[in-house]
Amino acid sequence: MSSPTYVGVKDSDVLYLFPAPESPAEECVKHPSNRRYVRPIRTFDCAFATDAIVLSFEVPPRRLSTGWKFGSNEGETDIFLGDNPSIKQLISGTHFTIGFNQNSGVLMLTNHSSIGTFIRSRADDDDDSNAEPLRRLYFSSVLERRTQIVLPGYNFIAVVPRSSDDQTYQALLTAGLRSPFSGYMTPITPPEGGPPVHRGGYSIRNIIRKAHPLNRTHVDVFVAVRISTGDKFVAKCFVKRENPETREMRFLQLLEDRKHDNIIRLEEILDAGESIYLVMPASPRGDLSQHEYLQWSESQKTHTALQILAGAEFLHRSGIFHRDIKPENLLLFTENPVNIKIADLGSATSQALANDLVGTENYAAPEVVLASNAGSSPYRTNLVDSWSIGVVLLTFYNRIEDYRNIRLFHGDGYHKILQMVASNCARSKMELPRLVALTVVIEPERRLTVAQCFQQCKNIWDRLAENLGPPILSQATIPNRPLGAGSADLPPTLDLPSEFSYFDRDGTPPPGSPNTATAGSIGTRLEASVSLSIDSIYEGLYTSASATSDVDRDG
Repeated sequence: MSSPTYVGVKDSDVLYLFPAPESPAEECVKHPSNRRYVRPIRTFDCAFATDAIVLSFEVPPRRLSTGWKFGSNEGETDIFLGDNPSIKQLISGTHFTIGFNQNSGVLMLTNHSSIGTFIRSRADDDDDSNAEPLRRLYFSSVLERRTQIVLPGYNFIAVVPRSSDDQTYQALLTAGLRSPFSGYMTPITPPEGGPPVHRGGYSIRNIIRKAHPLNRTHVDVFVAVRISTGDKFVAKCFVKRENPETREMRFLQLLEDRKHDNIIRLEEILDAGESIYLVMPASPRGDLSQHEYLQWSESQKTHTALQILAGAEFLHRSGIFHRDIKPENLLLFTENPVNIKIADLGSATSQALANDLVGTENYAAPEVVLASNAGSSPYRTNLVDSWSIGVVLLTFYNRIEDYRNIRLFHGDGYHKILQMVASNCARSKMELPRLVALTVVIEPERRLTVAQCFQQCKNIWDRLAENLGPPILSQATIPNRPLGAGSADLPPTLDLPSEFSYFDRDGTPPPGSPNTATAGSIGTRLEASVSLSIDSIYEGLYTSASATSDVDRDG
């Protein structure tokens, strides 16, 4: 049964508390001290309204960081629990509070009484047979969509009146708590589509990504809330009969004792009978694909690149090769300063050579795409990650979406275009674009390894940081400092291998080099902030193909 829909829900409404009939809870609603919190509430399928205590931003608590206080001290609490002499001695001055987790925005009930506050999650109907047993709460607990709150003489049904994607509510809460929430991690997450799954102290709630439209299966991703704190996580679901021990679980367990700031960590493994949930931290800023990083400063881009490479280099040193590095798998925990964590080891391998087709086509190396061909040679898994990271870094300066349709009609033409665009990046006076030219290279043997890229990027960061303060680097820690200052144009000091040395030290291509701008060449000089025209790319592709055909005919 779906939750009732309430009439006249205001944008500022947080929670409705309905009193049990003929109980002191009704006296609480009628008490003059609580009048400003009381409003008649009714559902669409009911002709009559019921007076309820409404917690709302319209009538905020004395301190939003603490929440609304309930108790017998009329001068100190927000909601006075009455002066019934038969039960007053059982009610503490502040008996409980209802407020928000400051980091996640999840609604919490916190007990402040030695007697305790009794709660239980309720089904969407009022049948007591569907309710969990009452449990005495001595600390804190999240509030579900419907929660029964019981204390001596008082009985309330607390109802969250809105859906989890309410953007107006989110904006109000963000402003009130002065804390940003974005992406799929909205502040309010009542479970949708049925009651939540409770396992190991977590409430598995709304789905973030569903692999199958009908069943909870491999590999759905859910919002998970730690019941005792309200902190948010993501829970990745695996069905045991499909995959009893996933590669991702194995690799995350392997890394438990070797934590790194730029690799997502495993919080818990929850056994839910037929399913297993891998619980991992939730990124409050979503993933990299959700951000307009083309507009970031050069220092932010370099800092981000350094963290991606640091995480990938750590994985490689641990004998793990990711094989699906892309913006969607790069979680952004903070934006200023940038903090990136590599996620999703579902395609990872510990084999140095492989021939299976994995990853995402737009970011997969050419040799991976060719792996499905009969008789293809195994590819080196460490160099696959180099290509993918190079393409991700290329998107810092170009919108590669413009080139993706080429793959559908020209096969490997897509990879050739990416290499052409990357080689033009080498003309920039800034060093990070020049590093891209060393990774987006079709021939794997000419491509820098992740370890080499990481070392080069550290050198770039060191030179860039002269204007911003010294970086703090270790094997498990990445620089963590403000990146608001813009970067100065630095001389191109990156040492390119001879086969890539197409530019003089002033950035000018020597005559006859592959990057010399001629009438039939691909594009013109590319500054870091300018994208190549897709028309020139198409024109160059067809011109090159036509010239090759003429040579073949002449031969």
